[in-house]
Amino acid sequence: ANGNAGLLYVTAFICLVGMSEGSQILIARRIGENRIERVGRIFGTSISTLLLLASILFVIIYFVVPQLLPIYSRSQELAEAQNSFLSIRSFALLFGIVTLSIQAFFFAIGKTWVMLISAGIIAFSNILMDYLLIFGIGPFPIMGLEGAALASTLAELLGMIFLIFFLIFSKERKQYQLFAHFSFSWKSFK
Repeated sequence: ANGNAGLLYVTAFICLVGMSEGSQILIARRIGENRIERVGRIFGTSISTLLLLASILFVIIYFVVPQLLPIYSRSQELAEAQNSFLSIRSFALLFGIVTLSIQAFFFAIGKTWVMLISAGIIAFSNILMDYLLIFGIGPFPIMGLEGAALASTLAELLGMIFLIFFLIFSKERKQYQLFAHFSFSWKSFK
């Protein structure tokens, strides 16, 4: 159930990754052209675009997929387990919009070590919370499959929080006037 439901989630997430890579290319291009004032607009449009796409994917995974899983699955028990996993895991798509937008910015400026730290936070916290939530260690109840989904979702939330704080306190935020021209641009959206 975890593997099949995880594949559905990853497929949706990859759609967001593709969009964020497009914004990464545009941000790097504007920096190369020394058009710093455009970076904030692209960043803002990236967040808006990813929010729209993530919302659509979330609605599909949270509301539509649970109706379809019992149809294609031979086992109703397996379909129910996949649905319980996806009902928790699908919320991580909403954290992904912020994470992927910030990642696109830092990749575009060549500050990739920030992503390494973020990935380390996500990996470490996911491993720890998987152990605690799946098996019910300490004050946590035994959650099994739902614990795995919750651990992964919370780990992505922690990675997102790290990136937000890092971005807020980074010199690049001011250097690239990231929020000075933060807006939605229909041209960038297209």
